[in-house]
Amino acid sequence: MNGQPVTTTSGSINAGESSARPVFGPEALEWVNERNRRHQATFAGQRSRWIRRNRYYYSCLKRLLQCLVEPGKRVLNIRCQTGHFLEALEPSRGVGVEIRS
Repeated sequence: MNGQPVTTTSGSINAGESSARPVFGPEALEWVNERNRRHQATFAGQRSRWIRRNRYYYSCLKRLLQCLVEPGKRVLNIRCQTGHFLEALEPSRGVGVEIRS
């Protein structure tokens, strides 16, 4: 390899993406991260509804987290989105951080 990023024009994941995308390296990681940010932003308004509709799954995740994190501990939740799980843990101090570019 000559140090140049490898790109492809086929196999685009989203129908509207026709430009070349990197396949390997930091450029590829940034491309995937940006695609994920756009996808999550599209559905952010529906997140609470989705959690309500899938109560059983989310209640199982909450119980698992409650077994792993004792009440009263300090919690840092990276990519917290709605803060749904942070609220369930009953921390003495809880901080939720949503990563933005």
